[in-house]
Amino acid sequence: MRRALSGFVVAALLAGCGPASPTPPPCPTAAPTADQATAILADAATAEFATSQGAFTVTLDPSSAPIATANFVALARCGFYDGQSFHRVLTGFVIQAGDPQTRDNHGDFEGLGTGGPGYHFTVESPGADQRYDRYTVAMARSPRAWVSATCQRHRSGEPSIS
Repeated sequence: MRRALSGFVVAALLAGCGPASPTPPPCPTAAPTADQATAILADAATAEFATSQGAFTVTLDPSSAPIATANFVALARCGFYDGQSFHRVLTGFVIQAGDPQTRDNHGDFEGLGTGGPGYHFTVESPGADQRYDRYTVAMARSPRAWVSATCQRHRSGEPSIS
């Protein structure tokens, strides 16, 4: 089942940004600042995921995690997620992706789910009233106080990224 959703690509990210440029921008080397996040998210409304099992679109909602959402957008725009696999699939519950090691490694391998862009940032904790309804897309938290914000995207129900 893990490979059933292989080759996920975040494509044509963001409804208002027009046609894709022939050369993607370079990938970030650090998480965005608050000002950079505002600029990155200015024309970011949705993200489209293309998989071997079909496509789906999510609505971006940066209200509770603007840095994490802008980081996701910046990484998607530079092609960071292109060709990656969903490395964890629990039917009816969650799919996780974002580990660049899955481009070249398949199945279970040492370090599966631990790859990232090479930087971390402080977790933006959701409010106590934050709900993760069906089809919510969210960032997995590591047990540490920092998270790479690229590994382990969740999809368990109505499209929204926070």
